[in-house]
Amino acid sequence: MSDQALKHFGVTAADLLGSGVQSRAYALGEGGVLRVFSDKTTLAHVQALEAFYRRLDSQAAPFQIPRFDEVREIAGSACVVEARIPGIELTRFLETAAPSARQRALSSYMAAAGQIQLIGFDAPYHGQILGAAPVRAETWPDYLSGRAQASLDQAPWARADLIQPARALERLHHLAQSRADAPRRLAHGDYHPGNVLVDDEGQVTGVIDFSVQAVMGDPLLDLTSAAFFFDDKADRAYAASQAHSLSADLFAQASELYWLYYSFFYLSAKAAKPALYDLCVRSLNAAAEA
Repeated sequence: MSDQALKHFGVTAADLLGSGVQSRAYALGEGGVLRVFSDKTTLAHVQALEAFYRRLDSQAAPFQIPRFDEVREIAGSACVVEARIPGIELTRFLETAAPSARQRALSSYMAAAGQIQLIGFDAPYHGQILGAAPVRAETWPDYLSGRAQASLDQAPWARADLIQPARALERLHHLAQSRADAPRRLAHGDYHPGNVLVDDEGQVTGVIDFSVQAVMGDPLLDLTSAAFFFDDKADRAYAASQAHSLSADLFAQASELYWLYYSFFYLSAKAAKPALYDLCVRSLNAAAEA
């Protein structure tokens, strides 16, 4: 990521707020954030993301979402200046939180997962909103199957590790029929503790980093998958227990469906995250043998 961009905006490595796969965020003045994207992220993608954020109506949501004030390219790196949302990443909060604060934060985190659908946005399809070649379909089950097939096609190396990928695809398609009548709403698609900001009390203040995983589709995608991304088993179990608006049977079925969805999605992660790739392969092989 460009040192020239940091120099241009007058920030240093000491101003780093956090980093992810796509970008690094730096404190900029009192109320701003400079986000410098990796060389793999094009200016066109960031401009599309800016347009997406402008279309969102978050007045009904009890948390903030990003707002871009400036988009530009410096020395080959796409850069964004955005308003700073108060709070810290939930991941960091949990590192030092006392048990009571931890549970309070996890409850707020799960509640926010169900509230993303309150953000106003509409599109005449089911599927990905962003991306150079987004997968879209007329129905939600067709999108899920299409996205899984596309993920498999984009990861040809996975066929050597998967026992019967067609059987895993069949299982996903079968489970997807149970959500055929789900309302079409905005889903973050990459909802995890690193993309959620909380205040000192553990209450969610913001949801950030919408990406190519953002979709028009089933609101249960965020709610059921929100617990997937915890390394701590106790946190994962407690977070899942907070999805109390669902019946036990519906939650279990939706969780299996979206676990398979993400297992296909992350087959591309073999080089960058081999442990995640191995987990996806094990999950898909288990589904094929079920």
